[in-house]
Amino acid sequence: MSHIVLDIIHHEPDIPLLPAEWGPRLGFGLALHPVADAIVEAAYGVFCWRMFGGSWALLAGVLVLNALDLPFMFAKQDAARTIAERPSLLTTIVVVQIVVSWLVVWALARRRGAQYAQSAR
Repeated sequence: MSHIVLDIIHHEPDIPLLPAEWGPRLGFGLALHPVADAIVEAAYGVFCWRMFGGSWALLAGVLVLNALDLPFMFAKQDAARTIAERPSLLTTIVVVQIVVSWLVVWALARRRGAQYAQSAR
């Protein structure tokens, strides 16, 4: 659910509400403002880390993953044009990024869970 909310905030108004070319579209366009976009993404990661009581290692992982997004947020027109010419490239990048993020967060959160289990004994 959080991905959908962040997509609506991040995207230009290009998310269709209907499965058709016409009709209303969602998006607040935060991606047009890379500095604000980076701050909101990092703040959201820190908020989630804090809310779920993550470890310091998990916070570092979240911040590193956000830092790895910076080249995409501040991409030059040439990069955007290359991706626009190859739509499957963007999809591949996003899928790889999501899977890597899941694995990093899972591994770092799992370590914290194991520490809690050990201390409970």
